[in-house]
Amino acid sequence: LKGALIIDRAQLKENLFSEVFQKQMRSYTAYSFDTRDDMQCDIAVKTRHPVRVQTPFLQTDARIDLHIRNTIRDPQVVGSVQLTGGQLHFPYRPLYITQGALHFMPGKLDDPLIELEAKNTIKKNVIRLHVSGSLHNHHVSL
Repeated sequence: LKGALIIDRAQLKENLFSEVFQKQMRSYTAYSFDTRDDMQCDIAVKTRHPVRVQTPFLQTDARIDLHIRNTIRDPQVVGSVQLTGGQLHFPYRPLYITQGALHFMPGKLDDPLIELEAKNTIKKNVIRLHVSGSLHNHHVSL
């Protein structure tokens, strides 16, 4: 399976890394491909217009530039998802995203590297959030 997938317009309302969303995506793949026979793949995935992301915790637009290689059963994903502005919803006031990205590395499909910075002024205090590391081994500073 070889080709390019260009996402023209899309909206995401679920956390990509939630267990429910992952199971749902696997079920779609199972219906699309007979996974008893593995298949080589070489697929580029890019966005023409940013994907609108709106979850209970996050509102942003995301640009995707990924490459999927290897096989359908064992995909190797390389590339990034760049967040272009937006906000993290916090109880008192939102924190505005100044920088955000997920970087996918071979063999770590479910554990991308995270770079996220968000800030806001709350009662004359500048609040900054910085998240770095990977999804499973991250460091958060506030």
